[in-house]
Amino acid sequence: MKHFTKFIFIVLFLQGLTSQSYAQLSPKLNTLLQDKLESMQKSYGFKGLSVAVTIDNANPWVSAVGISSENEPLNPNMLIGVGSNTKTFVSATILKMVERDELSLDDTIGKWISTYANIPTSIKIRQLLNHTSGLNYYLTSTFWEDASEDLTKIWTIDEILTNYVGEPVFAAGSKFDYCNTNYLVLGLLIEKLSGEPCYKIIRKEIIDPLQLKSTFYPPYETVDKPYAHFWSDLSGNGYLDDIGNYSDNDILPNAINSIPNSAGAIVSTASDNIKFWRSLFEGRIISNQTLNNEMLNFIPISSGRSVGYGLGIFKDNYLGNTVFSHGGTWLGQINSNLVDTSRKVYITVLSNQDSLKNNYTELVVLQLYKILLDNWQYAEIPAIDYSQRTDVYPNPSSGYFTVDLPEGVFKSPNIQVYDMLGNEVMNSSFDEMMDAQISINLSGQNEGIYLLKISSPQTDSLVFKKVVLTH
Repeated sequence: MKHFTKFIFIVLFLQGLTSQSYAQLSPKLNTLLQDKLESMQKSYGFKGLSVAVTIDNANPWVSAVGISSENEPLNPNMLIGVGSNTKTFVSATILKMVERDELSLDDTIGKWISTYANIPTSIKIRQLLNHTSGLNYYLTSTFWEDASEDLTKIWTIDEILTNYVGEPVFAAGSKFDYCNTNYLVLGLLIEKLSGEPCYKIIRKEIIDPLQLKSTFYPPYETVDKPYAHFWSDLSGNGYLDDIGNYSDNDILPNAINSIPNSAGAIVSTASDNIKFWRSLFEGRIISNQTLNNEMLNFIPISSGRSVGYGLGIFKDNYLGNTVFSHGGTWLGQINSNLVDTSRKVYITVLSNQDSLKNNYTELVVLQLYKILLDNWQYAEIPAIDYSQRTDVYPNPSSGYFTVDLPEGVFKSPNIQVYDMLGNEVMNSSFDEMMDAQISINLSGQNEGIYLLKISSPQTDSLVFKKVVLTH
């Protein structure tokens, strides 16, 4: 059955899906989005907004408005925390482990974790992912009193779970209650399963394969990109204060980011974050089957506008349309996202301030989404057919093929070759090649039809070519 499924998959590609690439949003739409972004920033008094928007196969429209500090404008390349959007990264990592049969969502955590008084070992992994475990919150007044004594302290998950989690608040599986403790336990579970820290596994499984060059997990990783300044009301007088950022380690040492850890530590840019969300829904992190059957398996909740929670993801209703999301808030940082699968719309908004009204960035997402819906006539994205500009010859061949790549499209191309049973018979990368002729040797393979998949992570270009091998 496995090989038959792969065979159907390849036949479909050979019959119709010959090229996928990303074009640009129309200039008219870009102008409308920019005007709305600027007006929202002024109307609500945001310190700064960093935004990315895309539709279908278009490269993202990226912009930033407002300031980083009083003397520096916000730049879209500046890092801002995504907060609880980290949970979606963690969930995807767990689901990749499930796909490899390393664990089951219905496994109890007692198989790996058994040392914490208020963490019942009978809790299932699925119940952690969808916040039905009944675990108690750890960010209590007692915790903050202890944390404030030394803001340079790097907290461990073990220390937090041992000393700051109270008794469960309800029986596991009986209801929904959003709780960061669930994702600290999942971070610990990833470490137990892999033998490596959670941040290393998330980088290995998601960040590096997607080439998210501006996505980091401080304080555990060295960050070589600029941060935006973060703004928060530290004095309680109703005005936002510039609290610096993790790179200056003055008011806000990066060690404080160990407190949310696997529940909210990731920092990124709008460009990287929207690439994560698009990759997730295009099946480039977990399979579409896992996405649809597990991650998007929602339980009903009553939390504002949200109508359901899956495995690290919310189901919402925007302007009468079903959309998916997960945002987050941390010190001086807010993130909101939107995915409309029926229209292939992706929106991410980062703000370098926090607020008790966490829906500020959701309002920006909503207004940008409304711009797209109201101006859909400008959203038509012309397809760029790179398959017509990519040649493979001689075809048929006795074993050696030459692949001509179109100029300027494929940087560091990767070429994978599959036989008609879906087995990968070759996987090679070619570094820093802007345009080239590449030789492929299939002389050791049996006669038949093969599928060449030519991709380029830097440009998100993708081409499939059929080749015929004879002897």
